[in-house]
Amino acid sequence: MEETRSFGYICPKCGRAVMARRSAFSLAAAAAHIECPCGQSDMLIETDGSRFRLWVPCGLCGETHQAECSADAVLRGRGIGLACPKTRQICCYVGQEDQVSAQMEQLAAELVAAGADGIVTGALTPEGDLDTAALRPIYAAARRAAREAGRPAACTLHRAFDVCRDPFAALEAAKELQLATILTSGQAASAPQGASLLHQLVQAAGNDIEILVGAGVGPANLPDLAAQTGARAFHLSGKKVLDSRMIFRREGVPMGLPGFSEFDIWQTDEATIREVRTILDTIA
Repeated sequence: MEETRSFGYICPKCGRAVMARRSAFSLAAAAAHIECPCGQSDMLIETDGSRFRLWVPCGLCGETHQAECSADAVLRGRGIGLACPKTRQICCYVGQEDQVSAQMEQLAAELVAAGADGIVTGALTPEGDLDTAALRPIYAAARRAAREAGRPAACTLHRAFDVCRDPFAALEAAKELQLATILTSGQAASAPQGASLLHQLVQAAGNDIEILVGAGVGPANLPDLAAQTGARAFHLSGKKVLDSRMIFRREGVPMGLPGFSEFDIWQTDEATIREVRTILDTIA
């Protein structure tokens, strides 16, 4: 069986727990990306053969940190944790699947104990099925922490669902895990493109689990999406891109991941959110 390594981090943009596996061979051969399903954070992993360089989106401070590890630690070590230099808490885990999963369990419990109303995560097997063995203990840890705190914690499956092999099998697996919500675009680049499958998923989910429609959702298409899918829950960033106030600009020197401009500021637009809220109140 091909040896694999697991990676886990918390997306600083949407708060999801991101877990992924990569083969040791592929990691040694070329750069790897581990992107959050929200599309707003991406862990980059590169190697020169003797050492690995990782750019880690940090869910603790919101920045992207660069770390270097030996190839032996990444490819053969049992597990390593990378700490946020600002908070001095672990923000990324690399290693054997059981070790990364155990650390993500602990992190989920800590987040709920600290006051989070729920957690959002997801993982697939190499065959493209929902990895219930990896997810079950993470959700269980969050629920256990919620019980100890005397309050509920909603557990959500993120858009790993959108790249699974069989969406209806994954839906049944999510029901078996007693999840509250599945965030999905209907396995398409955007929710409008996935409207047909979204409609089928809403029907198949019934009252057991909520289908949260996301990706490309906005005030202009929300009424049509609601009518086409039958969904009553929608996810959007509602963002606008602001231009930096910087006058002098040194281009081509990314402080985080390559490809993201240091002079674009993504910000949720209050007017857009209020417009969407009004639309939802009308169609509810």
